Amino acid sequence: MRNQLKKLLKNWRIWVLILAVVIGTVAISPRFGEQGIAIRGVERGSPADLAGMHSPVSGTKPVDRERIESINGQHISSLQDYLASVSDLQIGDTVSIQTSQGFYQLKVLAGNETNVSELAHLGLQVTGAASSNILKGLDIQGGTRVLLKPEEQLAKEDLDFIVQSLQQRLNVFGLSDVTVKPASDLSGGQFILVEIAGAGGMFRRNKPAPGLPGRR
Repeated sequence: MRNQLKKLLKNWRIWVLILAVVIGTVAISPRFGEQGIAIRGVERGSPADLAGMHSPVSGTKPVDRERIESINGQHISSLQDYLASVSDLQIGDTVSIQTSQGFYQLKVLAGNETNVSELAHLGLQVTGAASSNILKGLDIQGGTRVLLKPEEQLAKEDLDFIVQSLQQRLNVFGLSDVTVKPASDLSGGQFILVEIAGAGGMFRRNKPAPGLPGRR
């Protein structure tokens, strides 16, 4: 048995496999038993935005996202805790939020209602804290996929300009898990693919998109 183990350790393929496993483990950064909720988006002009909270920058690893630890002194370990903590908020209330990156005080603005839609009025889009850096994609974690078709054939620079404009407009809503990229079919048709992770169901749109920004 010992001789077999020595032979295995002398095989360079075994060391390559061990190195690959180590590198993969470090890259994934598994965090077993991770609890809490993470901020995946902050709406522009919302109470959260005015208090200094920000959406995760593009490319932020899932485990590095800012996590909400407590609201008004109440420990937050799940989405249910979050909803319970904001369900009784009234117009003009001050909300104290402690996160993994700082402390914030939010002022609940007029027009707020006491129901589950509180999270929209606070301007926070939250999700369960990630236990690893594995990106599951829309097919696993859910979300929205939109396929836009320009009304006419566009030059590459014009298509790229529209893609950048759509990306900037979507960023106004505080969405961080947004992918906007050009696409094409086998016949050369032009499309713009928009994917928003965790934003409802999936649908496909093939008709021309109204209101696409034009280049002047």
